[in-house]
Amino acid sequence: MNRLLRTLFCLAVPLLVTSCFEIREDIYLKHDGTGRYEMMLDFSEAKTILEQVNISSSHIPGFWEGNNPFLHMDSVMQKQAYQVATQFGIRDSKALVDHQNFRYGIGFTFKSVASLNNALVTVANWHGKEHEFYSYAKGKLKRNEVFYWNGLTEKLESESLHQENVEEYAKELYNRAGYEWVLHTEGKVSKISNKGVSLSEDSSTVKYRTKLKFVKEGNVKLRNTIKF
Repeated sequence: MNRLLRTLFCLAVPLLVTSCFEIREDIYLKHDGTGRYEMMLDFSEAKTILEQVNISSSHIPGFWEGNNPFLHMDSVMQKQAYQVATQFGIRDSKALVDHQNFRYGIGFTFKSVASLNNALVTVANWHGKEHEFYSYAKGKLKRNEVFYWNGLTEKLESESLHQENVEEYAKELYNRAGYEWVLHTEGKVSKISNKGVSLSEDSSTVKYRTKLKFVKEGNVKLRNTIKF
């Protein structure tokens, strides 16, 4: 996680030149409570500028000292996937790396929603804290109000305090960043408690999209009960 934070920190300026990045979560949930989870850090909207910027140069002192941060993303995600794989009920934990489109993440299958919660505690660095982010029973998924990726944002901001030349860049990066949560169900969704989400035409996919800043500050509602 610390290496991932340093990589995001190094990318603050080139990302702000054009757009930002997005945290996207996809949960594929079956009626029996098993499923698959994927988390992706998506920089694809900034692809053009990132391809043009020579981030191995020394034109921006103090950022990467001759190292291309994207070259580290593969190993960072591999490490995250390995840590998740140690959790009970987790299988096929793998790094998801698309260098061409600047998309990096992890994916794994889970035996139960309880196993998913334990995996998220590991990957989001929530050790020792509340970890029932989701609960599931008889075709009903409940998400609580906790934003478990706060650990990532708080640590990045904390690290930026020691780098005066990029503190404002790091803050602005999060002001622009997006957050998307998508639930793919095995059947048709019949009930949604959070009216801020959208439902696909075939009623099988629930999508929630907002700014990362709003989620982090608690200005949007994450709590939801979805029945399918």
